[in-house]
Amino acid sequence: MAQAGQPVWLYRYAYVFQGMRGRDMGTRHGCEIPFAFNVPDAIQPLAQGIPNFAVTPSDRQMADLTSGYWAQFGKTGNPNGGGRPMWEQHNPAVDRLMQFTNSGITAGTDPLKQRLDLWQQVWERSR
Repeated sequence: MAQAGQPVWLYRYAYVFQGMRGRDMGTRHGCEIPFAFNVPDAIQPLAQGIPNFAVTPSDRQMADLTSGYWAQFGKTGNPNGGGRPMWEQHNPAVDRLMQFTNSGITAGTDPLKQRLDLWQQVWERSR
């Protein structure tokens, strides 16, 4: 989309529910959905069997923040506003994205860039 001249905001979602930390290797694909819709309690059926699992205040805070970005993007086409940290528009020439992590939200280089670049090379050679 960026190559087509459309504004793009890139992210890596690595926030793990507090009650699931240490049980998985990280965040699974789609795990940002309960946060994006600000319904962290929707994870409860998937958390069955995890002893003492409960959605924490930190989980709810991340859901408020995430859903704020998503709602603002849906309303305006830009996720920024509402007093949240600035989310820079993606520039393909610069290795920066917004990272949603257990420590909060940061902007920086993609921690998976080398791995993804390798897979991109494999894919391009196989065509």
